Amino acid sequence: MPKCDVGKYSDEVLVTVEYIGCDGKLYRRVIKAVYHHCTQCWYEVCDYFEDYSYSEITDKVTAWMKLPKPYEPNVK
Repeated sequence: MPKCDVGKYSDEVLVTVEYIGCDGKLYRRVIKAVYHHCTQCWYEVCDYFEDYSYSEITDKVTAWMKLPKPYEPNVK
């Protein structure tokens, strides 16, 4: 699990979420999320229109990774 202090959220990470659809097929998606140590739950980061909120992820989280660093061209 991502490192986070007691009572706080982890840094934002990318997580792979899996769920079985109504048609019986396995679906996967990658979303930006945070982990909360006390509740031991994952929360999706909803940052639409610069209004941050979190919603609990009820599907199975199968993998996570740190966010990649933003691209910075090496121009002098």
